[in-house]
Amino acid sequence: MDELADMIGAKPDMLRLFMSDPLLGYKVLTGPNLAYVYRLNGPHPWSGARRAILDVWDRVDAAAMTRVVIAPVTKTDDTFDWIKSMILLFFSLIAVLLVCYTSAASL
Repeated sequence: MDELADMIGAKPDMLRLFMSDPLLGYKVLTGPNLAYVYRLNGPHPWSGARRAILDVWDRVDAAAMTRVVIAPVTKTDDTFDWIKSMILLFFSLIAVLLVCYTSAASL
């Protein structure tokens, strides 16, 4: 496609593109090969080509999301879970200390 675009004068100049619009230049260089790139300049430029190139992944995501998934309701009170964790940690520490104390006392 680049050879044909070069023949008709529609191939974008990447250096000029990076100098004038760095975000668009980055998207053209690293993004998918889109036909919109050849409408940025040339005999029949399209004013919406820039927006189409920048928004390509939004359109891909929108096409892939065919249904809405409702997130499960989770409880918002994490204080009780935190207290339970601290109590469990405290008793685990006591158990480890008792085991270490009884094994040291038996030596």
